[in-house]
Amino acid sequence: MEQGTPTVRIELEGMQRNLIVHTGSNVSILQPGMSRRDILGTTTRPYGMTGEVLDIMGLQSVTFSLNGHEFTHAFLVCSLPADAACLLGTDFFKRLVT
Repeated sequence: MEQGTPTVRIELEGMQRNLIVHTGSNVSILQPGMSRRDILGTTTRPYGMTGEVLDIMGLQSVTFSLNGHEFTHAFLVCSLPADAACLLGTDFFKRLVT
C-alpha cells in the first residue's frame, strides 16, 4: 500500500518500479517513458474517473516481472497522477482467468 493505494513492486526493463493494482479500471496504463518499446497507434479513448477522455499517446506491449513470474501486457500510454510506473486494470486480470 502506498498512501492507501494498493501497489506492488515489479521489474520493468531492469528497473524496480511500483505498479498500482486498480480493479476499478478496465484498462491498464503505463506512464510515458517507462519503456523503450515502440508506441503504437490506438483508437481506444477511455474515460478517467472525472468523466474526461484520457490523453492517450498510444499503446505499448511491455514485459514485466512480478514475484518471479513474467508477464507481457499491452498498456495504454498516458500520464498518471501518481508516482507509480503503471496501473494494472481488469483487462490484465481477465486474461489470467480466461
